[in-house]
Amino acid sequence: MMVFLRRKAPQQPSPSESENLLFSGVLRHDKTWAQHENPLLRLSFWKMARQFPAMMATVARAAWREDRRALLVLLAAGPRW
Repeated sequence: MMVFLRRKAPQQPSPSESENLLFSGVLRHDKTWAQHENPLLRLSFWKMARQFPAMMATVARAAWREDRRALLVLLAAGPRW
C-alpha cells in the first residue's frame, strides 16, 4: 500500500491587535520592488555598449543646458590624447 504525503497548506497568521487597527487584518508584504532591484545585473555588456552613446548624449545635453561654461572648462581640462 502506497501512502502519499501531502504538504500542509501554510496557515495564515492571526492578525495582531495593531494590524487589525491599522490595516484591518494581516499585513501582507508586496514585493514588486524586487523586480526593479539591480537592473544592471540583468543587462548584458553589448546592450550596455549600444546604449552608451545615447546616455552620453543625454548627459551632455543636460550639462550644456545647466552650465555651458563649466562644461567647456571640464572638456578643456580633460586628458590630452
